[in-house]
Formats: sequence, structure tokens, C-alpha cells
Amino acid sequence: MKLLYQSVVAGALQATVANQFPAKVARFEYSLGDLSAMLEAEHLDAVVFTFGQGAVSSGGRKAVQFMSALLSGAASSGIDRLLVGVVDRRGDLLWFGTFASTSSDLRDPASAGQFVQTLAHDLPAVRR
Repeated sequence: MKLLYQSVVAGALQATVANQFPAKVARFEYSLGDLSAMLEAEHLDAVVFTFGQGAVSSGGRKAVQFMSALLSGAASSGIDRLLVGVVDRRGDLLWFGTFASTSSDLRDPASAGQFVQTLAHDLPAVRR
């Protein structure tokens, strides 16, 4: 399921972020195929996939980045990334969010919390 999800998301990112095909952006319809048998066995209605990557620079690297920024006028830093997707029993990708930042520190709880809040700002609320 994980490998299939990664493949579907790679296509979604290519079509909606990298190239921004108008039809694919307007109709965000991606599916992994029917997952009901797997999810019912675990008594689940949906699966949340989360993939992240954090970059932490050493003191020496920060010094080199600072000098590079001074000389070139462009700041360069490590990038923290988070991709989250919600998939239902039918396998439909219901929601997908991605966020990247060069100013966060995912080791710090407050910074990590803000990172996730920024990512999930457009996640629809569930009403009962």
C-alpha cells in the first residue's frame, strides 16, 4: 500500500505542483484502487500517510552558508519537508498537503507544531 501511495503521489505532485496542468489542478482525482479489504481487516475507515524530511546544518555548514549568502546575496539553508495524504476505503486520495520550510527546526516541539499547523491549514474540518 505504501509503495502504491508513493507512486500515486509522485504523479499528483508532477501534475499539480511541478507542471500545474490546469485540468489536473481543477479536478484533483487520484486513487490507489479499492483498499476496503485491507482496511476492514484493521477496522479502519481511512489511512493517513505521512512522509517527512528534516535537514540540520552543522556549525561549519551554517558559516559557509552565511558567507555564501553574503557573497551571492541569496540565502541557502537546509529544507524541512512534510507530505501528508488521507486515503479512504475506496482508495481515493481525499486530501493531500505538502509544505517545505528553510526556517523551521523539527527537533523543537513549538517549531514542529507550527510546521504541521501551516501544512494542515486547509484540511477540512470533520463535523459530527
